[in-house]
Amino acid sequence: MVAPADWWRRGRRFFGTLWARPRPAEVAEAAVVLGPGALRLFEGMSRAEQWHALRVYRRIRRAGHADRDLLQAALLHDVGKAGAPLSVWHRVLVDLGVSFWPRALAALAERGPLGLRRGLDVALQHPTLGAREAAASGLSPRVVALIAGDPDPALAPLLGILREHDSKE
Repeated sequence: MVAPADWWRRGRRFFGTLWARPRPAEVAEAAVVLGPGALRLFEGMSRAEQWHALRVYRRIRRAGHADRDLLQAALLHDVGKAGAPLSVWHRVLVDLGVSFWPRALAALAERGPLGLRRGLDVALQHPTLGAREAAASGLSPRVVALIAGDPDPALAPLLGILREHDSKE
């Protein structure tokens, strides 16, 4: 059973995705945290993904966390989705599928029609794809590992923070 608060979060994210417009001041703040190379990755993300990343980043900052690698990972945790255009319907399908039908979603990603499968593959594999892009852009190994969701015990506290705040957006 999905809690009403979870439905509210999903609805807010869905409609936020439709009308997402990161403000210039927010992008300027992200530029300071990321630096020029990583900023190019951020700018390559869709407006919806930028909007989401900025919301996760702000939540982490408001919680009092200032680790630069964590903040960079918050801004780029979905950069792997930039590799293929994901429609709103891909996002909805993945979001609902992960919660309600994880096995069916995995099967669909393997056997679905080509157009749908490509979007699902990117949506499901974005941590690995994003980590590759982050590494190629010269980001620190910690940022790369956080984007990848690396289970390294030394990074577990930071990864927990990132996942906690990402799940609230």
